[in-house]
Amino acid sequence: MLEGPKEGLVTQNQQVPAATPATAPESAPTPALTLGTTPGLVSLPNTTPTPGNVDNLLQLPNQTPDSSIYMTGTGNAGTFTTDPLLLAPIGELDAAPGLWTASQDTAFEATPAPADNFEWNEQETSWGTYDPATWSITNHVDGNPQAIMDGMASLTIGDQKRGYYGAASGSALLRQILSARPDGEEVDAEVALHEIESLFQQHSDHSQWFRSQAMLTRVAVENLIDAFFVFYHPTFPIVHEPTFRAQYAGTLPCANKGHWNTLANILAALGSFASSNVADATDLPIFQAAQKSLFSNYLEVGNLTLVQAFSLSSNYMQKRNKPNTGFNYGGLAIRLAIGLGLHKDLEGNSLSPLQTETRRRIWWCLCVLDVGATITYGRPLNWPQAGVETAFPLNIHEKDLTQDSTHCPPEVEGITMYTYIRVQSAYHLSTMTVYNRLITSPFPSATELITLDDVCIGSWLAQVPYYYLAVPPPDSEFALGMGISEWRYRNLRIVMYRPFLVRWARSSAQNAQQNLTSSENLAVFRCLDAAKESITHIQGYWTSRSHSRLAAFYILYFLFHATLIPVHCLRQNPHHALAPDWRAQIQASLSIMGAMAELNPNSSKCRDITLKLCWPHLDEEGARTYCDNAPFVPSVGDSEAASIINGYNTWCESMTNAGISVPYDWADDNDSALGFF
Repeated sequence: MLEGPKEGLVTQNQQVPAATPATAPESAPTPALTLGTTPGLVSLPNTTPTPGNVDNLLQLPNQTPDSSIYMTGTGNAGTFTTDPLLLAPIGELDAAPGLWTASQDTAFEATPAPADNFEWNEQETSWGTYDPATWSITNHVDGNPQAIMDGMASLTIGDQKRGYYGAASGSALLRQILSARPDGEEVDAEVALHEIESLFQQHSDHSQWFRSQAMLTRVAVENLIDAFFVFYHPTFPIVHEPTFRAQYAGTLPCANKGHWNTLANILAALGSFASSNVADATDLPIFQAAQKSLFSNYLEVGNLTLVQAFSLSSNYMQKRNKPNTGFNYGGLAIRLAIGLGLHKDLEGNSLSPLQTETRRRIWWCLCVLDVGATITYGRPLNWPQAGVETAFPLNIHEKDLTQDSTHCPPEVEGITMYTYIRVQSAYHLSTMTVYNRLITSPFPSATELITLDDVCIGSWLAQVPYYYLAVPPPDSEFALGMGISEWRYRNLRIVMYRPFLVRWARSSAQNAQQNLTSSENLAVFRCLDAAKESITHIQGYWTSRSHSRLAAFYILYFLFHATLIPVHCLRQNPHHALAPDWRAQIQASLSIMGAMAELNPNSSKCRDITLKLCWPHLDEEGARTYCDNAPFVPSVGDSEAASIINGYNTWCESMTNAGISVPYDWADDNDSALGFF
């Protein structure tokens, strides 16, 4: 059972120290805190896991976390099928000649173009909201293809005017794959960039797009707010629904009426987005009205309503493919929250139980939203990692704590509205050390990463409540949060181990005869299996329940990340013994991407890119290493061969990205109907 501070306080000034650098892998990091009733340190595994004990990797967590802990989730997650004998041998990365050294680890980020400096502009229309009827294949300013920008940061592979995207970002592996022709030859980067950007001008979407010139009524907006509480609120309960409903009905006064009106518009915009498909743009003018008021006179004021408003605005802008704008909104929300003392449980305060819980819920919802987005972009964490002393929200049902409550009800031994926030917040606290290590030079060795995995991710998995491991019913309102919990830690493992996977795939394609250490072997294992488990789990989720636009965003993000692993392996070695399994994973992913086109316009583009990358190899009988006549010649940076020759910094530069999006062409935001509240 996850316990918050005060009674089992989890404080961030008790964070796990930074892991020992790769130069001393024998020194293990301090284990993460347990979240049980009595705080204490979890025990380290006695030995580093090796391929010889992988049979236990899918067991349920034991009381003491060790290297065999994996969350099994739905039970249909892919089993650990990678045979160590199938892995072509490679050498130890930190011992191989020509690879990164201590003197090469200073230039972690790619250098921006002289006229760029990582600047960005999201004031125009993003390609994700374009109307195909008026969509030109070229940019109106310079005649080039429209710049690619997406909230997942998975497709933003250009190197100009898109903001900084780090080596741990969503687009990093795609950039690496695009730079890696199995024959080792280079292609013109500009040509390749235009090739992939042209995919975003091909309108395979069969939905009928339209511009919403909203004729909104109060009833219509009420329906959108209802949709917010149905589709969005069960995963991110940053607003207390009974309180909001009472304020909306006028039975409970609002301390800041103007700010509350802005929040209501944001809820309506998110409700419209989450409950509609790609053909509906009703949310755009609603949010535009809220956005204007947020920046007209609210930056010199601080209250809980504005923390909620900026937090939700940040998440909305990410969903609408304006990640840099959303990133800024999230920063404002954190500053406001700290200024209001939400990071502290203050002793002796006169707040009611509901007020205390509301502060906790807002703080930890903000943690989940902001840390998740920051990691998506591969940027340093904004979240304070010291001085945070506020409890997790109680695991109670929302309706059991009201304005009139004089004490908090007992916690529930089951899933509630706040279980996901508790579980995911605990995950972020446990794995911040891992992420910080990944974005800091020098890159950790396989041994260090495995230890971090076992200690940080393992300790979190050991604390996940047993009832959160069950398969949610098809109609469960909490299924999305449970799914994200499964997918996110596997996604982190993919990011952790993919450098070793990239090199192994390259070496196996070239039939390199080098020694594979047990640590690197296990690193490749975990990357392959994390990808397969993600694809299998997502496939089970997708085929067993109805879908929303909100769920489609998260599903595509984690699915595309995972799919790039078998794509890269298949491109490098289509005749490998594991190739049939890679093909099956890719085919499953393509099926899901195609099925969600009505809910996520990015899905058809991810599907197209996946097909373009590996179409010559999907047919087992016709598998070939490379086709010179292929219609798509991928390469948007240094080749993979160059990354191996020139070392880690070159590799990291090829995995680092910058870019600028094309902002919104907003619908009419002067509609009088937007002034209801």
